[in-house]
Amino acid sequence: MKKFKPLNLRKKVGYLFQFSENQLFSETVLKEVSFGPKNFGVKEQELKDVAIEALKKVGIDESFYERSPIELSGGEKRRIAIASVLASKPNILILDEPTAGVNPVYIDKIKDIIRIFLI
Repeated sequence: MKKFKPLNLRKKVGYLFQFSENQLFSETVLKEVSFGPKNFGVKEQELKDVAIEALKKVGIDESFYERSPIELSGGEKRRIAIASVLASKPNILILDEPTAGVNPVYIDKIKDIIRIFLI
């Protein structure tokens, strides 16, 4: 029987908290989205590409990369948090009420992001 290793599970499952904007802590958007992949061993030269790919999927352009995630709107923070999870390229995505507290404009954007993950 193969021994269970929690790290293997963490690499396969991405979890987004109900108020995911509260999980943001890095000083820039790019560092925030790079955090997970970096901890999973993605090489330094690849980190930026992985983060940018995830940010593009959620509709965040390069004008945000050096901004503080803390200073963004609620919907922007939510999309940054989603990009942070997607950057680790999980096989399974668990979302705890991803549209809770989000205005109607961003609800549709979040639904589109989830559809992209499912494809």
